[in-house]
Amino acid sequence: MSQVLTIGDLLDRLVGVDRSLPVVIQAVDEPVGNYGVRDIEVVPMQRESTYAADPNGWDVYHSDFRQPSEYYDEPGPVAFLTIEAPPSPQSAD
Repeated sequence: MSQVLTIGDLLDRLVGVDRSLPVVIQAVDEPVGNYGVRDIEVVPMQRESTYAADPNGWDVYHSDFRQPSEYYDEPGPVAFLTIEAPPSPQSAD
């Protein structure tokens, strides 16, 4: 059975999340492919604005913060879509 979120799961988890937050999707280089979203959480990240204004540019977000500058915005919250399943509750042994 797939652990990938459905549209309904995603909408349910987004209820109450600030609608103005940017949405950031986890990137993985290897193995090459497209991955299903398994969790969403609101976490602090920092946008690298180096190429964001270019017509074909992109917004890159980092969880390891740098000094804000002309290349890096202040850190702030984002809705982070991950390919990793949320941690499962530890069973009491």
